[in-house]
Amino acid sequence: MGISKPRRGLGMLHVLLLAVLLSPLVAGCGEKQELDRVAFIIAVGIDKVEEGRCQLTAQFFKAPARIGVESEKMNPFWLITVEGESMMDASLKLRRRVDGPISWHQARTYIIGEEAAKEDMKDIVDFLVRNIEVRKGANMAIAEGSARDYMVLAPEFEMNIAQETWRMIENYREWGGTTRLRMGELILASYEPQTGVLFPYLRKDKPTPVESMKGKKEEKLESYAVPAVSGGAMVRDFRMRGQLNEEETRGYLLVRAKEKAVAPVLLDCMDEEAVGQATVVLSSIRRRIEMHDNGGIPAFRIEITASGKLMEYHCETPLVKDRVKQLEAMTSEKARHYVLAAWNQAQQSETDLFGFSRELKAFYPEIWRKEKEQWSQRLREITLDVNVNVRLSNVGTIDKGVISENQKAKQGDER
Repeated sequence: MGISKPRRGLGMLHVLLLAVLLSPLVAGCGEKQELDRVAFIIAVGIDKVEEGRCQLTAQFFKAPARIGVESEKMNPFWLITVEGESMMDASLKLRRRVDGPISWHQARTYIIGEEAAKEDMKDIVDFLVRNIEVRKGANMAIAEGSARDYMVLAPEFEMNIAQETWRMIENYREWGGTTRLRMGELILASYEPQTGVLFPYLRKDKPTPVESMKGKKEEKLESYAVPAVSGGAMVRDFRMRGQLNEEETRGYLLVRAKEKAVAPVLLDCMDEEAVGQATVVLSSIRRRIEMHDNGGIPAFRIEITASGKLMEYHCETPLVKDRVKQLEAMTSEKARHYVLAAWNQAQQSETDLFGFSRELKAFYPEIWRKEKEQWSQRLREITLDVNVNVRLSNVGTIDKGVISENQKAKQGDER
């Protein structure tokens, strides 16, 4: 029986593998001084100014080179605004304003001014797509007025306007007040010029007066504004076509959002002299879109089902079973109103926000080939029937609730 020789090559393989795994760490340590000089772009504002020139406003973050008391006093965030003949020209001029390398990798939010969005965003999107440093998962938004005027606002809660904007969009999107648009989604939509997309719409709001603001001059209060997000901006074929308010945005979300989305529905008590209100939050939203021929013009029907949770109830009528059924009917009708209001705005702006063109392409290709060239104009003639069915899964046990009312009835029977 022979004795096998030791496999020396295996030990060398382990050494090489270890060297490969450790090389990024060694390189990172060796380039520490270089990284300290890098200026990271965390948000970008894009505007069109006189004679079609491009204006870029970038918010930078730069790590302090020295750690200690001095670095703690330094503000690592700052804004730079430049102009150029094109996006590329402006980005080059941006680099000559910074004393080190610039990185776009950390830019999480791209804000386009309203005038630039209405004019044409094709060259803007083209530049962002070609820039290999731009993250395709970055958030896109359109700002009221100019992007620069929005970006110079002082954030109320976060350290910089980039982080505050991103968090505002995420937080309000969860409650149906706006939407979220990733750059990758915008790129995909650009291949379908007949289909519209909805951008979050940023605006400048007047703050609510607080105790700390007393004593300030009136003129200073008038000029003071805070960042806010509300509703959405409709875009088709790289141009902003119109806006949706918050209720209309909820209607859009009821049709297009994913199942886990929520949409609050505000109801008036209606059957009482006193002013009262109830709020139902919809979740587990499901929808089905059907098409039929209406005299040679496509017509659509949307069936929506959702589960509702009663979040507040300030009405005098007790929450007995009949009242719960009435609330379900009222919620269904109000949600239907949201959808039709969004559709009305989409029709007026000739923007297919609900994605009906995709339904035709997928299931009725012959009709789509006939309608394709005139689809945007055809939207004004399309009729839409909407049916919403909401079931309240949770109405609570407050003093006017079902349980309390049943207990009162039981006590009356015992007497």
